[in-house]
Amino acid sequence: MPVYVKRHGSGARAFLALHGWAGNHRTFDDLLPFVPEGASFYSADLPGYGQTPAPVDRSVEGILNPILEAIDQVGGHPITLVGYCGGALLALECARRKPEGIARIVAIDPFAYLPWYLKVFTHPTWGRHAYMGTFANPVGRWLVNSAVGQRRTTNPDPTGAFKRVNHDVAYEHLLGVAELSPGDRFAGLRVPVDITYGEHTFGAVRASADIWRRILPQMRAFELRGAGHEPAREAPRQLADVIFNPDEAEGLAGLSG
Repeated sequence: MPVYVKRHGSGARAFLALHGWAGNHRTFDDLLPFVPEGASFYSADLPGYGQTPAPVDRSVEGILNPILEAIDQVGGHPITLVGYCGGALLALECARRKPEGIARIVAIDPFAYLPWYLKVFTHPTWGRHAYMGTFANPVGRWLVNSAVGQRRTTNPDPTGAFKRVNHDVAYEHLLGVAELSPGDRFAGLRVPVDITYGEHTFGAVRASADIWRRILPQMRAFELRGAGHEPAREAPRQLADVIFNPDEAEGLAGLSG
């Protein structure tokens, strides 16, 4: 079953956006006023989120196959895939598996490796219990919110989305992202890639920019001024410039070389 996709605009230039962990298609709502004429921006609910049913197969394949179907159904090829955080890795993997028809990848705040504070949840013995005690628990979410702080995001409740998710799906999603997170798997990808990250995002994301540059020499990196880990909400105009007009965005979004 393909993923639920919401269309904005009616132009021939096609963009398909994939949200991150515990998100949904509304992750990109603040970008919608900036969708230009001549473009169609499709925002998806990944399997098990929002209006897309949970997959029977919760492996990476079970997540990716419906996205690949959606790419074919959206049409407007060549299409630009826009992915936020873990959704950026899914976009890169789709391009690795099926580069034909993919014009470009815009990867928003992507990790090139799984940092320790996420890796702990993937432990084969107690990882699931740690996840449930943290993200499925209001006290655990409060502790995470306190640790994230205002420097990483201006969102007063950055774990709020976890109040509404299917936690079995969210946990399997994390395992899938962990499987894709060694960035070296994307070496040799020839699709153009633009990576954006917030000026105040996690250190692991900023460190990942240098790793991505080594893996993907064709990459351009844009640092979004004033943003943390949620640039679609915190710097939508800058991010929209990178997505829709990257050649003009270099001065606006602060191209990082």
